[in-house]
Amino acid sequence: MKRLTVCLLAVVFLMSPQQAVAQIHIPDTIKGKGFFIGQLNLAKHVIDFFLDKRDAANAAKLDSNYIGYYPEKLMFSGGIYNSGGWMKVGTDDGTFNLNSDVSDYLNLRACYRGLSMSFSMNPFNMFGNDDTEFDISFYGDKLVFDFVYQNSETMSGTIGDDDDDSETIELNKGFINRRTITLGAMYVFNSRRFSYAAAFDQTCLQKRSCGSVLLGANYLYNRIRVNFEELGNIYMKSKMLGLGIGYGYNFVMPKQWLLSVSGLAEVGVWNKSRSETTQDLADFFNLIADEDSEPISPVETYRYDRPPLIFIPRLAVVHHFGRFFAGFTSLGTMHFAKQDDESNFNMVFVSNLLFGVRL
Repeated sequence: MKRLTVCLLAVVFLMSPQQAVAQIHIPDTIKGKGFFIGQLNLAKHVIDFFLDKRDAANAAKLDSNYIGYYPEKLMFSGGIYNSGGWMKVGTDDGTFNLNSDVSDYLNLRACYRGLSMSFSMNPFNMFGNDDTEFDISFYGDKLVFDFVYQNSETMSGTIGDDDDDSETIELNKGFINRRTITLGAMYVFNSRRFSYAAAFDQTCLQKRSCGSVLLGANYLYNRIRVNFEELGNIYMKSKMLGLGIGYGYNFVMPKQWLLSVSGLAEVGVWNKSRSETTQDLADFFNLIADEDSEPISPVETYRYDRPPLIFIPRLAVVHHFGRFFAGFTSLGTMHFAKQDDESNFNMVFVSNLLFGVRL
C-alpha cells in the first residue's frame, strides 16, 4: 500500500503581510548549539509570533466559558486508520452489490499549537491491502474542509436477482475498480461556543455542551471501471454538487468525556454522468443483444431526472486523562440517485482509533 496522508490545520492570520513585517523583531543572534539549532530557534520564534497573534484574535472571538485552549503546546498521537466503501446499483436487468475491503493503516501525527502534520502507512504490508487513499482535513473556528480520495482495487460482490439466488453471479476482486473523490466545506454558525476542533483534532477544549446549525456544500466524483480483459473496459463516471443544512452537537460528559454528533442533509443542485465503452466491447455487446435492445454507443451522457440526495454524518468520542487522550473519529459520505428505472446508492467512510499525549 502506497499511501501518504497529510492533515493540515490552517493558521489564520488576521493582519496584512506589511503589518506582520513591520512588527516582527528578530535578534541578530539566537542562542543555540550550532548553526542548525540556531536556525530552528529562529524558525520557532517566527512561527510563535504569528501563532500568538492568531490566538489573541481567536480569544476575542470565542466564548471562554465554552471553549478553551490547553497549556501544552506540543502534541503527539498515533492510532489505526481505516476506510472502506459500499455500492448498490439497481436496474431492470438485475442488482449490483459491491463492497471494498476495509483498509487499515498505522497513523502518526505531530502537532504544535494547532499546526499539525500526519501520515499513515502499512509497514511490510502487515494489513494486506493494496487500495490507495489520501485525505486532507481542516477544522477552523467557522469553516471545516474535507478532501478524501479513494482508489479501490478490492471491489467484489454479486450481480443478479435479489429474489433468486440461482441467478446470482459472483464478481471477484480485480474485475471492478472504483475511484471516488469527495470535497466538502461546512460553515459553523455558532463558532463562538461550538468547536469541531475539540472533537476531531483535539487542539482545543469544549468546556460545556453546545450545538450549532451547519451550512454545507459537497462535490462528489465516482468512477467505476469494469475490466473485460482483451475486449476492453467500461467506465461509468458521475459527478454531483450538493448544498444543504445540518446540525452538530458536542456533549460534554463527566470525567472528561466528549461526544460529538453531527449530520448534513443535502440536495444535488447539479449532476452529470457519462459512460465510456471501448469500441470492441460495444460491438460485442451489440452482437449478442436481443433485437429489441437499444444499441450500445461507445460514449453516452445523461443526467439524473431527480435531484440526488447526499448525507454526511460525523461522529467523535474522546476521553482526556491528564496529559493523555484517546478516542474514535469517523466521517461518512452517502448519496442516493435515481434515473428512470435505475437507482444508485454509494457510501464511503474513513475512521480513526487514536491515542495521544500533550507535552
